[in-house]
Amino acid sequence: MVNLAVRGIQVCTQCPVCSMRPETTIHALWGCNGVTQVRSDCYFLKGSGWRENTHFQDFFLFFVQILNSEELVLLCVILWRVWFWRNQKIHSPSTVRTEDVVSWATGFIDDYRSANKSELLKVSPHVAMCGKWCPP
Repeated sequence: MVNLAVRGIQVCTQCPVCSMRPETTIHALWGCNGVTQVRSDCYFLKGSGWRENTHFQDFFLFFVQILNSEELVLLCVILWRVWFWRNQKIHSPSTVRTEDVVSWATGFIDDYRSANKSELLKVSPHVAMCGKWCPP
């Protein structure tokens, strides 16, 4: 909401989940007390020393430098799920629990990889051997 207020749109800038801080991107996705459980479930971020008064871009670039590719993928899916959780909590009766965010993200990544692996196996041998597009 802070980003909208900066652009001259009249909105309440307080976080609608915790009502304790202005709703910046970093607060909404990571700093809000509503996602405390998510932060504690992120075993790969223990001791990372992030600060809520940073910009989201700096937060993300910091983790790009210290996480391996698997952890970075997981962080991105977790942030996406946190955004979904917030929207559900604010705009509709939510059945999404913050306790389930990390496990949901892990399962989503596993399902995505399994689906893509099985799709690769279904490729026609003719297409696979061609190397470039060939008419059927």
